[in-house]
Amino acid sequence: MSNVKIISVEAKKSYYLVTTSINDYKFDEDTIVKYEVFNDKVYEKKEFDKIIKYNEEQIAFNKVIRYLGYGPRSKLEIIKYLKDKGIDNYKPTLKKLIEYGYINDEKLACDLVNYYMELKKGPLYILKKMDEKGIDESIRQKAMAIYDKDSEIEICYLVSQKELERLSKYPIRKQKTTLYSKLQAKGFSSEVIRLTIDKLDYIDDSLDNLKKDYEKLLAKVNKKDISEAEKKSYVIERLMAKGYEYKVIKTIL
Repeated sequence: MSNVKIISVEAKKSYYLVTTSINDYKFDEDTIVKYEVFNDKVYEKKEFDKIIKYNEEQIAFNKVIRYLGYGPRSKLEIIKYLKDKGIDNYKPTLKKLIEYGYINDEKLACDLVNYYMELKKGPLYILKKMDEKGIDESIRQKAMAIYDKDSEIEICYLVSQKELERLSKYPIRKQKTTLYSKLQAKGFSSEVIRLTIDKLDYIDDSLDNLKKDYEKLLAKVNKKDISEAEKKSYVIERLMAKGYEYKVIKTIL
């Protein structure tokens, strides 16, 4: 079996360029130190293959560490990342990451639940986020145990109260439909949304807006070559479509 001789070891910005009697390689600093790679050293081919294998695993490990610097990742996300980087033999790296505690889907799932609960997100939103990360369903459900029905009702109510402060300029019907859409987008269940909407106290300050919308529609419809009855019908229909009640619309006609 032929030997492998180290011709030169040149330090680059993020790696070492190792020129050998058979090829050039990019070595990690840890590999250089662990196997004492320096000029003119000679290795048996079998030993050098072992060094190459270790170096590949070390490079893969360091890539993931940098990737994790941008935020916690699930096991599936890390596997996908390594594959995207052309590293098909990811199992040794995965094993090392788990041993060091860098991969822990159970902890990640619990952290996500707590984080998004603080952001006042609903359970469906959180489950979707965990699903996007590829966290196993059994782990998701276990982590969601802390987000019970009472917690969802309480958080949904708090979110609704805050949203209502900005919705009072609209008629109550529109306030309810707008609020429903917002709460649904935040991941609350339909049942909890309906319960919340039914027990809220609404303030209707929409009369000023109604008058403005009426004037705009009137100016628009007056340009149309239609009868007065048709104009009136057009304006009423458009105002009702905006959520105003017919009995309120009649007060300004």
